[in-house]
This record gives sequence, structure tokens and C-alpha cells, in this order.
Amino acid sequence: MGIIELLTVSVAAVALLAVAYARSEKQRHPVRKEVRIEDHEREPYRNRRRR
Repeated sequence: MGIIELLTVSVAAVALLAVAYARSEKQRHPVRKEVRIEDHEREPYRNRRRR
């Protein structure tokens, strides 16, 4: 194998590792979506249950 082929294969391997790492990080830390409850959607104060 020549130097050019060796460099090409190593660059491809590093790129694959980077993609695999990025995917595993996404699964470990999923994006949290903030949910807002508008005032008119809340339960009235007296109907809320105590936890």
C-alpha cells in the first residue's frame, strides 16, 4: 500500500469514529424540549392535588 492509500484509509477511519462518537453522545444526552403550560391550561388552584 502506498502512502496516499494509507492516508486515505486512516482519514476515513477517523471520520467514521467521529460520526459514531457524535451519535453516541446524542443518545446519552437527548435534547430536552421545554414545555410551557399557559395560564388558561393550568388546573384551577383548588383542584390541584398535593404530592
